[in-house]
Amino acid sequence: MKELKKNPDSLYYTSLEKYFGITEQKAKLPKWLSYFLYAAIPLVLILAAAIIVSRKQIKNKTKELSESQMEVIDRLGKALEYRDNYTGRHINIVSEICYLIGKEIALSQDECDILKKAVTMHDVGKMAISDSILLKPGSLNKDEWIKMKKHSAIGANMLSKGRSKIIKTAETIALYHHEQWDGNGYPRAIKGKLIPVAARICTVADVFDALISKRPYKEPWPLKKSVNEILERKGTHFDPGIVDAFMKILPQIIIQFNLNKIPPEEAAAVIV
Repeated sequence: MKELKKNPDSLYYTSLEKYFGITEQKAKLPKWLSYFLYAAIPLVLILAAAIIVSRKQIKNKTKELSESQMEVIDRLGKALEYRDNYTGRHINIVSEICYLIGKEIALSQDECDILKKAVTMHDVGKMAISDSILLKPGSLNKDEWIKMKKHSAIGANMLSKGRSKIIKTAETIALYHHEQWDGNGYPRAIKGKLIPVAARICTVADVFDALISKRPYKEPWPLKKSVNEILERKGTHFDPGIVDAFMKILPQIIIQFNLNKIPPEEAAAVIV
């Protein structure tokens, strides 16, 4: 305390002037106040340091929780991959198409990032569908198709009551990604903009990759035929605005995933 009083620029005098309006010349204080300040100033500094440390710990914990959440999402995706040989690649290309469409229609960066992560779980409900249906090398009969269509509601139920934006978005996509613009989809047969935009985006990406990919029940369609199919369903199956955005980002997707091994310089020529 004596050392602090010797220096007119010390924390002792600057604190007195700042908090109590007492200058060096008027700093002859009662002993009780001197003792109080002597004890209080270090306590204030300790408290400030504790707040800084606490904020850093909260930030680290938030980052840790976010990383844990993404690990769970990745593991769900890997669990789906074990069901068949198509899901892993399908998840990758669908999530990238959705991200690029989101950017094209001017969703925020945060919305695009959430969409890209959430859409990886759009078919999580297929974990509850038997292999005899999921991997059947041919068309499904009526009863099998009824069971298959339940995967969207099952997936949404698996993801329900999530707290994070990613899981909530994933639940929405899982439930609605088989709805159609004209109301002829499932499970709720809603139409138009009643279908959440994340699901409308996923629908286009999901169908496109299903068309160009080999599945147990079909051979892959040629790229040009697949693109034409998307265009033909514009305004019936698909949101017209989403299809327009898809067409704009299609050359990038063709190049990025080397679809049908088309050289980059020929990619744009595929679009009709």
